[in-house]
Amino acid sequence: MVDFSPTGGPNGDNKISAGSIAGAGLYLLGANELTVGSNNLSTEVSGDINGAGGSLVKIGSGTLTLSGANTYTGGTTINAGTLKIAGAGTLGASSAGTNVAGGTLDLGGTAQTQDGGVTVTGGRITNGTLSSSGLFDVRAGIIDASLAGNGALTKVGSGALTLTGANTYTGATIVNGGTLAVNGSIIASSSLTVNSGGTLGGTGIVGNTTIASGGTLAPGNSVGTLTVSGSLAFSAGSFYRVEVSATAADRTNVSGTATLTGATVQAVALPGSFRSQTYTILNATGGLAGTKFAGLSVSGSFSPTRNPHLTYDVNNVYLVLDPSAIVLPAGTGANQSNVAGAINKAVEGGATPPVDFDALLNMGQPQLNHGLSQVSGQPGAAGTQASFNATQQFIGMLDPFGGGGTDGERGGTASDGGTLGYASTAPNDAGLREAYAAVTPREASGEVIDRRWGVWASGYGGASTLNGNAASGSSTTTSHIYGTVVGADYRISPNTLVGFALGGAGYNFALSDSLGSGRADLFQAGFYGRHNFGPAYISAALAYGWQDVTTDRTVTVSGTDKLTANFKASTFSGRLEGGWRFAPIRASSFGVTPYAAAQVTTFHLPGYGETAIAGSNQFALSYTAQDTTNVRTELGARTDQRFLVDNGVLTLRGRLAWAHDTNTSRLVNAAFQTLPGAAFTVSGARPAADSALAGGRAEMKWKNGLSLAGTVEGEFSRSTQTYTGKGTVRYEW
Repeated sequence: MVDFSPTGGPNGDNKISAGSIAGAGLYLLGANELTVGSNNLSTEVSGDINGAGGSLVKIGSGTLTLSGANTYTGGTTINAGTLKIAGAGTLGASSAGTNVAGGTLDLGGTAQTQDGGVTVTGGRITNGTLSSSGLFDVRAGIIDASLAGNGALTKVGSGALTLTGANTYTGATIVNGGTLAVNGSIIASSSLTVNSGGTLGGTGIVGNTTIASGGTLAPGNSVGTLTVSGSLAFSAGSFYRVEVSATAADRTNVSGTATLTGATVQAVALPGSFRSQTYTILNATGGLAGTKFAGLSVSGSFSPTRNPHLTYDVNNVYLVLDPSAIVLPAGTGANQSNVAGAINKAVEGGATPPVDFDALLNMGQPQLNHGLSQVSGQPGAAGTQASFNATQQFIGMLDPFGGGGTDGERGGTASDGGTLGYASTAPNDAGLREAYAAVTPREASGEVIDRRWGVWASGYGGASTLNGNAASGSSTTTSHIYGTVVGADYRISPNTLVGFALGGAGYNFALSDSLGSGRADLFQAGFYGRHNFGPAYISAALAYGWQDVTTDRTVTVSGTDKLTANFKASTFSGRLEGGWRFAPIRASSFGVTPYAAAQVTTFHLPGYGETAIAGSNQFALSYTAQDTTNVRTELGARTDQRFLVDNGVLTLRGRLAWAHDTNTSRLVNAAFQTLPGAAFTVSGARPAADSALAGGRAEMKWKNGLSLAGTVEGEFSRSTQTYTGKGTVRYEW
């Protein structure tokens, strides 16, 4: 037995201390306060600590285990270390109270009663049940144990207290200051009131709850959900604070009715990049009773979204983040503006862009301009011009001086000195006339013509550069074309020739700044004819082209997305030309042929869509079917000069003309497959309306009906440079 009762302590204040106590004996405190643990040892007292008015104070880092039925009545204080209850041990008399100011009160799985009240100003209560009919006066700390009894719990002070156990106390819970985080349950508490300066949080379950003016409900510990089993009422001037991350938000689930009138929602944006979405921040099974929050305040940044606001239905409160609009600087090209406008319009209409679109909202210049150029899908528009170029090359082979079937001398045309016009316009040199007559088909007598048939084949290739335009936002396009054409014609009279041609070709194009490319395989067919009126002529040609087109582009706005499309397009073209040849120098073989021509070409683009071959399809586009028609007029002159060579005649030809195109628009209509309502127009590089045509040709014709020719042509304007070379072989019989 250790008897501390006779002494009043060294200072006469009834306070005594011991480094530690241990053993099975009896400890008599009398009315003294015994402080133990200063030597930081861990010990166990299995005997009885008693004393009317006596109290026990635990200090030091060690653990004091009480396994005896202690009966001291002055209460227990834990300032440091651990006070542990084991077996049948008790915290003194049940009428006493307990104060946890630091360290840990480990109940050891036991149920303790402290009707004198429990005060927690720090530290932890864990592992058991602590009952009281008095007050649970808490300021800060963590209570893992279960609080029981009919006592009330009051949270005061600015600290935070966390309750994690399944508490069964039935008294009221009042939060007068600091934060009470309920991660367990206090559903048995008769009521829960959060007064001014107090905050209720956590992810557990509480009962009927009132948030008074100046009080705050802040569910979760970071982002989390608090459950109210009962009703929830916000008073005027109270606050509902919700933390919001990019993917989730705090939420309160109420099984009863929620009354919101007068409270303000405080939305706290956590670090991250936000996108348009709707968060449910409060759900009340019993409804909202027709009430709404008084307002919304925002702290932090919800960038790149905009306009955070609250919406309601019968049972829910939602925090809505609208998608941000893409803001363009002055001077942005039309293509880029059209894409941004389409995205913004879809968003304003309620659509939510896929996540990859968010990258556009965080870009500055020039990254934004390039990103919009990538997603605009210009390869779909660039193919239109490449198709026009291919058609122009093919129908040019059917031109009367183009090196194809309607060669200017076929059938002895009067226009350039054939046999029919021999007396008036043929070369005046006797030797040249003789050689020319030998290689040129002519009538034998009447309508008998010695060479009615002709077959020919041509190969060609060319390159073109079409400059982009900053105002339209189009990019410079380079293209290449190559192909072969074979044909046959028949002279039905000395002045009239008809024929047909078939061709196979291909082209490819590429946009500057790696914005995409395309390629196509072509089948072409055409009919042509020509009739001479003395030194004048008229010719016509019809052409059809079928194209198997593939486009490719890569979008690196968010990751790397490789998009491709394949479609079948077609062209129809018709050309009508007339001219008149004269010899400016009577005694020479030099001729000049002024001419005029009109050509109509229609390009049919089917509707088609892109697919992703790598990455995602979030920026994939669908294109609308459309027809683009252009009328080209030409006004110019051709020249020819013949020379006598062994067994034949060499002819040099030239052309210089002005061409005017009535439709140079290269617009196509596109829409994002993954963003409904986001349709826009995109323009490819646009050719100039007026251009200069120039060309030269050398042709060698032999007496046996064989001829070879080579042609170089060019088309030039302020935006276009095109060069083409052709080679032709022809045989007549």
